[in-house]
Amino acid sequence: DPFGLTFSLNEQPWFELAEDTLRSYHQHVDMQRGVLTRRLSFLLGGTPVELVETRFVSLANAQLAVLRWELHAQTPLTGLRVLATLDNSRGNYLIERDRDYEGRRLRSHRWEHLPDGRAGVVATLEDPSRKVAVAVQTLAPCQWQGPVVNDRLVLEGSVVWPEHGLLV
Repeated sequence: DPFGLTFSLNEQPWFELAEDTLRSYHQHVDMQRGVLTRRLSFLLGGTPVELVETRFVSLANAQLAVLRWELHAQTPLTGLRVLATLDNSRGNYLIERDRDYEGRRLRSHRWEHLPDGRAGVVATLEDPSRKVAVAVQTLAPCQWQGPVVNDRLVLEGSVVWPEHGLLV
């Protein structure tokens, strides 16, 4: 997965899902709409939260895919930091049945990222005439900062919890 997301409250270590923090998990696939929805309820710093992840693959355009995360909490999460990763260094490795497709497929040509949470990379496949663009937008009220290192953009920001109780 080239996308990563994690959280921290009040300068605690970055969240890692464990059995003692997971409260519920539900996954639903809608084949008609091309949507996979996962709902994870867990404790973040002792506060109950729900992460809703929606993955969409267009049936009209197989080149279009969207990943959306929503973080819900009944009470405002204070001291929230978010770490979002766009990783273009991923490849297919050690999958025997996919031997012909092993290795890294994308070669980055240009990265852009702005403090408002918009970021993207333009890359080519093995055939340089075939280009791909991957973009992310994080709608969190903060100033994002982070470098591109080894073909990975890691953005970090301290977030003021939205009044409506939903972080996208």
